[in-house]
Amino acid sequence: MGKIENLNLNLKTEKQKLREIIRERQKNLSDSYIKEAGKKIQGKILTSEIYKNAEKIFVYISTPKEPSTIEIINQAFNDGKKIYVPKCINKKMFAVRIFNSNMKNLIPGAFGILEPADFEESLTAKDFDLIIVPCLSASLDGKRLGHGGG
Repeated sequence: MGKIENLNLNLKTEKQKLREIIRERQKNLSDSYIKEAGKKIQGKILTSEIYKNAEKIFVYISTPKEPSTIEIINQAFNDGKKIYVPKCINKKMFAVRIFNSNMKNLIPGAFGILEPADFEESLTAKDFDLIIVPCLSASLDGKRLGHGGG
């Protein structure tokens, strides 16, 4: 095994250890803490210039133990923005447009995360003005540690 492969393997192992530590800590977070933290995050996003100027937004649909994105999605609809959410098919993710009228028709998809049952329009990352993605944690300088799903 070469030096680069070995380094990548070590980094992967360290990330997995960090994910386990953070997931354990998250289990102890109260629902009220998650709700308050979510409100702060929502406020920062909705008052940002990036959000205000965005026309097309890609945003994940939050799970119960994550800061809620539903309020961001609803406000974006009210602000006339185009909203896209992830839909996974055979381990491939699509950015699918949703409309306020079909929010009630979302169904559990990959990992039990709500997503549209079907879709007509899908875009790629370069097409969006703002992308909001989940993470387990982030460093103070903004480096994201994801859930490890790739």
